[in-house]
Amino acid sequence: MTRDFSKHWDVGVTGAVVHDDKVLYVRRNYEPNKGFWTLPGGYAEHTETLDEAVRRELREETGIEVSVTGVIGVRTRYGEKGGAVLVVFRCELVSGEPQADDYEISAAEFFDAEHIQTLEPVFPLSRELGLRALATAEHGLLERDIPPSTSLTWKAFTI
Repeated sequence: MTRDFSKHWDVGVTGAVVHDDKVLYVRRNYEPNKGFWTLPGGYAEHTETLDEAVRRELREETGIEVSVTGVIGVRTRYGEKGGAVLVVFRCELVSGEPQADDYEISAAEFFDAEHIQTLEPVFPLSRELGLRALATAEHGLLERDIPPSTSLTWKAFTI
């Protein structure tokens, strides 16, 4: 079967950073949807694993360091120009106080469940995943040490 290279899939990552019974949200500073609250994240580079990408994105956008504890969600979509997949990681704060980079985001704040329920404007998926991250201690898919079969630079997250 031949592959159609005229269309592609973008791979994005986001982190539900849980700390002191709150989740970190950031406010977008660019269009589309400027001013919306969302979980922090961005696109993965081809030179990093997805967990490395979410740690980098959180560092770039907010200045914090996190540890990745699992995968709690996956969103997929497609359209005329291609598709996208978003992998949502559960993260824990390791160090730093979140500060907006004032480029991609204009604010970075931890919110509790009550505040998340009434937060506006917010992306519905970000609201749902933030609330789910607070409602359960489950970490979802966990990183497993499985020997690589194709590349030495790889990660596996499984049940």
